[in-house]
Amino acid sequence: MKGDDSILDIMPPRKKQNKGPNKVSKSQKRKLKNLEEDREKELLSAKTSKLLDKYKISQDLFSLFQSSKAIGRSDKKLEKRMRPMQLSKPGVLSDEPVKENDNSDSCMDEPTTPEIHIPTLHTDSHQLIHPNELDSKFLYEASFGSKQVNSQSGVIGITQPRRVAVLATADRVAHELGVHLSQEVGFQVRCDKKIGENSAISL
Repeated sequence: MKGDDSILDIMPPRKKQNKGPNKVSKSQKRKLKNLEEDREKELLSAKTSKLLDKYKISQDLFSLFQSSKAIGRSDKKLEKRMRPMQLSKPGVLSDEPVKENDNSDSCMDEPTTPEIHIPTLHTDSHQLIHPNELDSKFLYEASFGSKQVNSQSGVIGITQPRRVAVLATADRVAHELGVHLSQEVGFQVRCDKKIGENSAISL
């Protein structure tokens, strides 16, 4: 139906464009590579399992190898391992001379300050709720840290992990013992320091 007054023109059909061979995207390449790696791993694991089965040691031979472990070792190694255990027993003296350091300076032979030996009491109370408070109160009530008893004189020292814990513990211990903070109970954290001359507990 083609006429002079019609506006329709019949167009020829579109040609299909050949894009060439199918291109593989990067993600598809990665997936293919992963699949190949998985296949290689499976083949390798199958080979290793075959080799392990081939060279597997029977149970009776394994126990024989375990029992003959110490045959090739020299007695000196075993003696060296046993020596610290023997020396830890009371009354056992060491045969080895004490080695001295040859690099020591002559000025370091004698100490410049006198050694002060303070008896230390170590308590293991990590399972208690407030071990530092309880320990310090028990020791204070047992007259540790007091200047009146020479054998128990000194300061009860307590360490805390954080500044807030030091302040709170010092305040709580002083309140529960009925003493003044910075007199009998003191603390020192970085720049803050409240320790009196008569402090028996220091945090």
